[in-house]
Amino acid sequence: MALLVVPAWTYTIPPVRFEYLSPRGFRASIPDVPGLQMFAFHARINKPFERFEEGDYAEDIMSPSMEQPDQWVFDTTKPLLTPGSIIYYWVDGTEHHHYLHHYLNHNDNDDDPKPTTTTPAAPPCGQTVTTVNGGQPSCAGALIFEDTFDQNSLGTKWQHEIRIPLDTESAEFLSYQDHPENSYIAGGRLFIVPTLVTMSPDYTDERIRTGELTLQGCISPTNNPYECQRKAERATVLPPVMSAKLGTKNYFRFRYGRVEIRAKLPKGDWIFPQLLLQPVENYYGYADLASGQMRIAHILANRILERVSDGKQIDGHRLQGGVLITNQATLRGELLRSNSADEHFGDAFHVYGLIWTPDQIAVTVDGFQYGTIKTNLRQFAHQRNLTQANLWNAERPLAPFDREFFLSLGVGVGGVKDFPDPSVTGPSRVAKPWRNTSPKAEYLFYQNRNTWYRTWTEPELTVDYCLAECSLNVTRILMNKQFRVEQARKVLLARVDNDRNWTAIIERAVQNCYKQQICIAECVLGDSLVDGKFQVNASIALLTKQTGDDSLLTRQITSAIHKCYTLTYLALVRQRGPKSFPKSFNPFPLRTGKNNTLKGQMPGFSS
Repeated sequence: MALLVVPAWTYTIPPVRFEYLSPRGFRASIPDVPGLQMFAFHARINKPFERFEEGDYAEDIMSPSMEQPDQWVFDTTKPLLTPGSIIYYWVDGTEHHHYLHHYLNHNDNDDDPKPTTTTPAAPPCGQTVTTVNGGQPSCAGALIFEDTFDQNSLGTKWQHEIRIPLDTESAEFLSYQDHPENSYIAGGRLFIVPTLVTMSPDYTDERIRTGELTLQGCISPTNNPYECQRKAERATVLPPVMSAKLGTKNYFRFRYGRVEIRAKLPKGDWIFPQLLLQPVENYYGYADLASGQMRIAHILANRILERVSDGKQIDGHRLQGGVLITNQATLRGELLRSNSADEHFGDAFHVYGLIWTPDQIAVTVDGFQYGTIKTNLRQFAHQRNLTQANLWNAERPLAPFDREFFLSLGVGVGGVKDFPDPSVTGPSRVAKPWRNTSPKAEYLFYQNRNTWYRTWTEPELTVDYCLAECSLNVTRILMNKQFRVEQARKVLLARVDNDRNWTAIIERAVQNCYKQQICIAECVLGDSLVDGKFQVNASIALLTKQTGDDSLLTRQITSAIHKCYTLTYLALVRQRGPKSFPKSFNPFPLRTGKNNTLKGQMPGFSS
């Protein structure tokens, strides 16, 4: 069985050898060579890395294997590998740093991995607050849902919504249906594509203005017959667009955990992607989003869109994520967080994430956490006179987000909630063709189709994979982590005595690196990297001097600080661009060499 292992740039490190484990899993190892201080292995199966994300299978190995003293070994029995599987990986040694390696194993290669039978010790199992389908998974951090869309069909994981959305949500100007041109799998990816109904021979302009539509298999969440059928008359037209919306409600539902979706968002006027978590049972009610909605990623996909009231750009260069607890126009976006970029989020694939715990909800893009919601939502809603707050569980600060939700993917168009009045689009500043309060909104949108449809050159949402993991128990994870930052922190602080400045610096560094070990998205140093308040270089220099011959301790905390610092720097570069940093800014902390001497900047970057 041939295994293809694909990374990117080359760099001289000991070659990584892969072996199959039976009945499932694999082992990755490198030989022990002089100067090697750490083997940090990060991998995904059939899912490329955008940047240096943690990966689905990752560990920092701090010493050679006890069973094989001449090898540094990572192994896992989780993934089921099949012929043609691809392991995307990156490795890191303290003396080499974060580089992607290009390594291929073909059938005719002497290094073709051979199946190996082994029974590794079971890893420590941490408790979790996550529930799945009403049950309790056994271990924190466990993978509880995954779809890489490698099959030719959606199978049983996803079900289509079939209905005409009404104004209880966004009242999109479309119908969600199960048509092969609107949702399909190709090349290991899911495509959801909105289409203009007049492109179908079954629809004519006359039918849209005077005909009837009855959706077979329609299910309305509120048993509203108008979501399943419509008669066109006067200013009421049949939905001018068909699209698809898929959900895992009948297969996978969960409460608390981490969701990650790698996707390329659509581009085109008046389109918006739907990467959502939706309530399973609408326990607190359906009207006015009383049971809530979580947005993993959301953009208004216009290439240029400006809100006239304040001149703010709100197009596809602005990403939003967070939660909705009402549809009221003035309050709807208060709990959404934003992240702006120089490029449209539909120009390339990005990894969108949401971390959901009993105390907070955080949203991420490419491993960078750009927003959190920690508010007591019941108090927040009462202050804004939202009556649904009376129904929410007073003992849980994030209610209504204290019930099980399910994954939902779709593409919406138009509607009376998401695109503000007034707004203008395109370089010619064309006015939005409808008002959200107009009873003719959908009719006016349809009338303007010759203008907006020309912009639909890439209207599809393309999804590479979706996954969900159990929420991690922080204390238990830190106790069992081979990477023992806590021990390093205590020793270091004992050696800096009463120097409060150094103590604060090291404490802050380790706190952020704790978060890094739990989830990359929580490693956020922000602007302090640029202004130098976070003196990570000095921290490492002091550490090297103070720890003396304790080389293991030095490696552990140096690597922790370095990884957190590096990932945050890369996130800031993606967000702002490299030109936003002063020329004197060193993007990487100093490294320690032999005899605790300090080395300079990493190769590949210039100050």
